Amino acid sequence: MVMISTICKARVFIRRRLGYCAIRNAHVCFRAANSPAKVVYHTPRDSSGGLIVAQRISGAYRMITIPAIYKALMFSLGADRAIARYVDEVLRPQPGMKILDVGCGPANILSYLPSVDYTGIDLNEKHIVFARQRYGSRGRFVVGNASNLRQDKKQFDLINVSALLHHLADSDAASLFNALKELLKPGGRIVTIDNVWLPKQRFAVKLVNKMDSGINIRTPEGYLKLLNGLGFEIQARIFNDLLRIPYDHFVMVVRNA
Repeated sequence: MVMISTICKARVFIRRRLGYCAIRNAHVCFRAANSPAKVVYHTPRDSSGGLIVAQRISGAYRMITIPAIYKALMFSLGADRAIARYVDEVLRPQPGMKILDVGCGPANILSYLPSVDYTGIDLNEKHIVFARQRYGSRGRFVVGNASNLRQDKKQFDLINVSALLHHLADSDAASLFNALKELLKPGGRIVTIDNVWLPKQRFAVKLVNKMDSGINIRTPEGYLKLLNGLGFEIQARIFNDLLRIPYDHFVMVVRNA
């Protein structure tokens, strides 16, 4: 785990090495700059006209769209310990909070949360059906994307975006953050976690990244650029020991100033 120690309010200093970029030291707090994001399209839009989900879905990759298989795979990799730690150290939910879980999958994280007002949203209808059957009245489970929640404007204390950004093209990820900003209460937080490209990264981690179903894994700089122009205060953190396998996670804690 790498903790970031350099703090600045206006800009983040990025150091380029070997075609990648690294956050100097490692705890960054800043307001995103106002430069445009690169627009990249990889796959057709979903039938609802929503986000581009840029991922591999052929062959064995299709298996992870099945909730039971997805859950078994994640927990075989150590997801139980990883989720518990992520919730405790990063999300830090409090009882009674109104929480939105974007790209919730089968809503595994709900088992690790205190008594909260939970909404999970995902484009995969099978995952949502699974979550409803498992958790019932413990939460609200919606098939769709953030644009389907316009009625919840400025209602959420905490928004979790877990392992989703590396499945989205830059333009759609930026659009997602614009939509989430409208749903977040003043002073609320958006928390993201995704795999990441780093300089001098372990070979095994590079191999796992290349095998991932998501095709938009980014450098830290690439993830940070998705928030350009939104006026958020951002803290970034890197974990390299959450799972049983070699894996690097990049976390952003985004506060609505």
